[in-house]
Parts: sequence; structure tokens; C-alpha cells
Amino acid sequence: MSGAESLLNVITTTLNTWSPEVKDNVIANNALLYFFKKYGRGGLYGEGNVPMGSIETRGGGKQIEEDISLVANTNVGFVAYDETVGTDAVDVLQMAVYDWKYCYGNAVLYGPQIAMNSDSKFKKHRLVEAVIQNAESSMVNAIGAGLFNTANAKSIDGLPKLITDDGTGTVGGISTTTYENWKNQYETVSADPTPSQLLEGMAKLYRKCTRGRSTVDLIVTHPDLYGTYESALTPLQRFTDPRLADAGFEALKYHGAAVIFDENCPVNRMYFLNTRSIKFNFHRDQMFKVGEREKLFGQEKYAWPITAMCNFSVSARRDLGVLVVGTASSSSS
Repeated sequence: MSGAESLLNVITTTLNTWSPEVKDNVIANNALLYFFKKYGRGGLYGEGNVPMGSIETRGGGKQIEEDISLVANTNVGFVAYDETVGTDAVDVLQMAVYDWKYCYGNAVLYGPQIAMNSDSKFKKHRLVEAVIQNAESSMVNAIGAGLFNTANAKSIDGLPKLITDDGTGTVGGISTTTYENWKNQYETVSADPTPSQLLEGMAKLYRKCTRGRSTVDLIVTHPDLYGTYESALTPLQRFTDPRLADAGFEALKYHGAAVIFDENCPVNRMYFLNTRSIKFNFHRDQMFKVGEREKLFGQEKYAWPITAMCNFSVSARRDLGVLVVGTASSSSS
């Protein structure tokens, strides 16, 4: 076997070994997904009974399905002791469906790179390491941007598509025109708000999203608005969230919720999440799976395709909200 072929086999073997780990690495490099996994209240478990919080690994299906209840049971109510009780058949469950989104990338090497690094064990190791790091960082960036996608139909249904500025829209195939209680919560404050105005808007939205013991547990915003929130707090109010700080993420607290920032989040938006009502899903058979090595036709180039199927799903929009700073945009139903 030639040195070049040996190196190609080493890269293929290493990529396949690395593949099961990349999901954890993608999650660990994103504050929102890390919180979903470690502290999300979805009560989900992965392989080996490992807690996955609000990240679900699904076994298949053409779409991601969530059973939701939007219709009241008309058989429930107060009656006189001798009155006939209702026994009507009431279909109280609807199905919200979300499409799988297909994240695709290639780990690529040129033939000359392989030839130059095929004889030295040290160079082999460095080249393989570089291929893996590049593939992983690219996937981290693609998934991270997709979490806040607004317009690309091929990408993840990002938070702005699920939690709209005016609460309306069609999400999971269900329209708020038909079901009023499928709207998400929202609150608007003026552009360039004073610290007190921002805190007042946050307080109003927090109360809207609170239902009994079910409350917001994660708030994500743009770095600029995060800075405004931080400046609105007195030194004695600036409590950091040690759960995320220990993982290397900066996070403040608002009531019991962690407040994080992400540069991909739309400017002047602050999303209030209840992780009982929103999950992030991976397809069990397409979690950054590495495909067969391919030599590109007519080129001295080799590629290893890497694929992941994933998307958000929402089971209760009324538990989610967005704080809009400035003018809100309307959503089409």
C-alpha cells in the first residue's frame, strides 16, 4: 500500500471514529444548545440513559411530530347533581409537524497535500487533525447560524421563525388564524430604551410567558442588547449563572432564568424560552455521519461528506416570547 493510500485510510478511519463525538462538540460550543442539553426541562434521555434535557434524538420519520392541545374538552365543567354529563367525542390533540433540515459539509484534501504528508507520522497526525478541526468548526458555525435563521427555507427553523415579533404566523403547519392560542408572547419597547424601560419590558414579557410553575428558564439575545441589560443592573444585581460560567460561557441571571448572548441572534431581539415547550432534535442515523470517501471527477481532490439532520420543534408557543426593541415586523399566517 502506498504512503498516500495509507494516509487516506487513516483519515477515513479517524473521521469515522470522530463522528459520534461531533454532536457533543457542536453542543458544547454553543451556549443555547449546551443549556438545552444540561439544564433543559424536556426530561429527555439519550443512549445509555444519558440525560439530554431538551435535545431529542429521534429514530426516524419523514417529519418531526409534536402532539399539542389547542382545543378545550367540552365535556369538562360544572353540572347539577342530577344533570347528564357530556360524553361527546372531542379531538383535543392536533399535530404540529416540522421538517428535518439537512446540514451537509465536506472534509476536503488535495492530492498534493496528501503526497507531501504521506511519509511522516508527525505530518500525518497534523494533517488529520487539521481536517477534523476544519470540518468541526464549519459544522459548529453552520448549526450556530441556523439556530437564528430567518429566511433560508433550507436551513433550521430558527427562533425568529418560531417566535415571531407579533406572535402570529404558521408554525409547525398550524396557523394562528385558526388557533388563536397558538400565538407566542411578545412585548415591544422603544428604540434605544433606558435601563428602566428595558427592565420594565422584560418584566412584562416574563409574566406573560409564566403559567403556574412553568416559567422561562433561558433568555438569549444579541451581544449589544446583552450589554444594555448588564448596564441596567446595579453591581449587586449582576448575578452570573455559574452553570454556564463553568462551561466557559458568559451568562447573567434574570429571576431564575439564564441570560446569554449570541452574535447570530437578530439585533434588538431578546428571546424568552421555556425549555419544556421547545426542543432541538437530531435524527439518530444522521448525527454528523461521515460518508464514503470520494475522489472528485477530473480533480486531484478527495472529499469525505459529513451530514446531520436536525431542527427545532415547539409544543406550546404561548410559553415562548420575544422582546422587540424598536419597531416589530408583522408575520404572515
